[in-house]
Amino acid sequence: MDTNSGTIRGRAQFANATALFTPGMFGRILIPGSAEYEALLVPDVAIGTEQVRKFVYVVDAENTVRQKYIELGSLQGKLRVVKSGLEANDRVIVNGLMRARAGAKVTPLTEEEMKAQQQQQQQKKK
Repeated sequence: MDTNSGTIRGRAQFANATALFTPGMFGRILIPGSAEYEALLVPDVAIGTEQVRKFVYVVDAENTVRQKYIELGSLQGKLRVVKSGLEANDRVIVNGLMRARAGAKVTPLTEEEMKAQQQQQQQKKK
């Protein structure tokens, strides 16, 4: 393993009946580092850091903000794998994070409601 780049140089042999590959070609291979597990995906921007712990803000049934500590996995595009700490029915805050505080009462909006509200505000500006 190259400690500077975190890569491993390898060599492979496999059937090439259609001559798609030529000698000396370069390729990148992703090798999973763990067994499959069930996880949730949340937007990476919704994840906060507190010293060495990661957390998200969720809204409970009484529309109160709660902080939940989570264990993270890999990044999949703009979404982060959450290995543990969240339930499938948790409502994660993704907008207005700077104003969210644990214990505060909020009025949560779904993504569709938020888009409709933004469109109404844009129409009022015209």
